Order: sequence, then structure tokens, then C-alpha cells
Amino acid sequence: AGKAARGRSARNSSGLPSQLTLERLPDRTGQDAMGQTPKDAILALAEREGIRDASSPDLARALDRADPLAPLRAHFCVPRVGDIVRGAGEQNRGRARGPLPSRPGHSVLLAGRRQSGAFADRRGVTSLPGKEPTASQNADDECTYLCGNSLGLMPARARQLVTEELDVWASWYGSAKPAEVAVMGTLTANLHQMLVSFYTPTANRYKILIEGKAFPSDHATLICLFPRENEGEYNLRTSDILDAIKNAGDCLALVLFGGVQYYTGQFFDIPQITKAGHAVGATVGWDLAHAVGNVPLELHDWDVDFAVWCSYKYLNSGPGGIAGLFVHERFANDFDRPR
Repeated sequence: AGKAARGRSARNSSGLPSQLTLERLPDRTGQDAMGQTPKDAILALAEREGIRDASSPDLARALDRADPLAPLRAHFCVPRVGDIVRGAGEQNRGRARGPLPSRPGHSVLLAGRRQSGAFADRRGVTSLPGKEPTASQNADDECTYLCGNSLGLMPARARQLVTEELDVWASWYGSAKPAEVAVMGTLTANLHQMLVSFYTPTANRYKILIEGKAFPSDHATLICLFPRENEGEYNLRTSDILDAIKNAGDCLALVLFGGVQYYTGQFFDIPQITKAGHAVGATVGWDLAHAVGNVPLELHDWDVDFAVWCSYKYLNSGPGGIAGLFVHERFANDFDRPR
């Protein structure tokens, strides 16, 4: 037994070698701007605090107090001992309570102010190694969260920010006049009707500008002239779209884009693209199937000529749900246009 013990340091209840003096800490090459290594900083702090044992909790507490980033801890929701011991029976009762998410064999170390070395098993039952739970635990003691490289602790402002975003979502409204909007038909049928009215090619103005990989039904009846993605990029640059419009110039009859690109989720700059299309004399229409109910839309104010959309995506309708369309009010009395 004596031979087996030689060459090993005795261990304290924390599992760390006891009386590991600071002078035996390994040196590191990293230095700060003052030429001080981590070991130098720890030695200086320990000397000020009168600490000689590297395994002492006093050293860990002193390092925490000296950490300039320590105040950031207050910006996260750190679980309390009471949240763990309350057990699975009370979790999710209208509050973020109950044991931390765990897997078989996974435990959470509780480093409370009054009780160290406590463990909570996956059933949410707290105990000390080799002992039964004691009354000395404080339910308000913070736990030590050991999953920081996975999900991480919830930021304290997360709930507030999510609520603010929900409030914005709840107050959305569209900028269009009642006479400009119709609820009717299906998206593809409405698109065909809009093309009959707004795509009137001439000998010199006949091109249609559409984004690559537009929704298949949009491609079905169109001859496409579209800007290509840049190598290594998945979104179309607005500048490239504007250049394509400018280069087509007087030949461009119609710009037809999706408000949100259904492959990439890119939200196109509707006001700027619409303005550029009008600048070369083209009509500008938008397929808003993936935009309506998903992003704010100001179709009248953005001077959009026409738009179509379905209702079974972000408007929460179902298969066969009725679609909608928008026609700017300036066309209300344009009886020369095909209908």
C-alpha cells in the first residue's frame, strides 16, 4: 500500500491534489502587454490575498473577484439550486423551472455559496457524494453551469427581446388602399392575369427580368433574362440586379421578382428595384408568396405596379386557400390595358 501511494499526491474532498503550492503551477509562454504570464498574475494575486494553496477555493474566489469580465455573468440566467431540487414534477408550470436538460449519466455540479460538492442527478434529486441532502443548502445559491459550449445559458434580455419582436409582429399592417387589393383565385392564376394586363411587349421592349431559381410556376411562362450569382455567394447583390435592369434599358418590358427568394430566404430590396425598373420604363411586379405575412410590405408607398400572393404559407391558410393580388390605384382607370 505504501508503494502504491508513493508518487501520488493526496487528494482532498474536491478531488484536487492538496497543498499544491503555487510555485509548482506550470509556466506558460503567453504574456500580456506588460510581459506578465498567467502564472505571474496568479502569484501576484495570491500574495496579496495571502493564499498558498492552488487547490484552495479561496484562490478561485479571488480570481473571480479580480476578473474584469465577471460582471457579464449578471447578463445571463444562471440556474439556482432550488430550480434543480424542485424536480421534474414542477418544471414548465408557466415558469422556466425544473432540472436542467440532462441525459443518462449526466450530472450537474452545484457550487453553491453554502454547500460545495453537491450533485443533481437526472431525476432532479440533489445529494452530496456519500451523504443524504442536508438542510444547509440554500435554494437561492447559483449552480455551476457546465454546458457553456453547447446551448449555453439564456441571456437575461432574451425574453424581453423576443417579446418586443412579437409586439412588432402583432402590429404589422400593410400599406395599400382597399381598392388596390383583391382576394381571389390562386397565385398562379392571378399571376397569369397580371401578365396579360402588364406584359405588353413591343418590337423594342420585350425582355423580362426575373431572378434565377425563381419559383417554378413563375418560370413556366416566361423567357428569362436574369443576373447570375457570384461564385461563392448565394444571394444576388442588389447592385447586380440594378445593373441588369440598366443594361437591358429600353428593351426591358417587365421586372418580375419574388419578394423573398424561396431557395435562399433573401429579402429583395423591393423599393429600390421597383424604382430602377420604372427608371427604364419597365413595369415591376412581385410574387409575394414567401413574403406576405413574413416581412413588412408597403406596396402602395413603394410604387409597386402589381403583386400576387398565396395564403397557405405565412398567412396560415391551408391547401386550396384563396390567394390575393395588388394593383396600384393609378391603373384603376386605365381601360386601354388588357383585362
